[in-house]
Amino acid sequence: MARLKRWGTFTERVWNTAAFYWVEFYRLNRWFILLKEAINFKEENMTDVKQGGRITGVEDKDYDLVSALYHTLEGAATYEMYANDAEQAGDRELVDFFHEIKDQNCKYAARAKKLLAARMG
Repeated sequence: MARLKRWGTFTERVWNTAAFYWVEFYRLNRWFILLKEAINFKEENMTDVKQGGRITGVEDKDYDLVSALYHTLEGAATYEMYANDAEQAGDRELVDFFHEIKDQNCKYAARAKKLLAARMG
């Protein structure tokens, strides 16, 4: 009997998912670099605000939000790699566990992006 190609093989789905998150991570990383450049510019033209002993020129809460967004997306990409390792080892329970964690990170990242967009104007 012919196999349905509606969703592709599991491996194709994993690679497509991983590729999506790496693209999202890359976009965020580029945006994060631009934000750091803007912070450096503001640092020269704004009252200094201390964050963790450093002068950033941005309020702690905004810095923390950007950092949380970055790390949740980075974590999602990492958990996808862990799921791939578990898949290669044939441990389905572990694959599901890592996908569950990755999905939670993606939800947190989406929420952080909305919060950041609301605060950026």
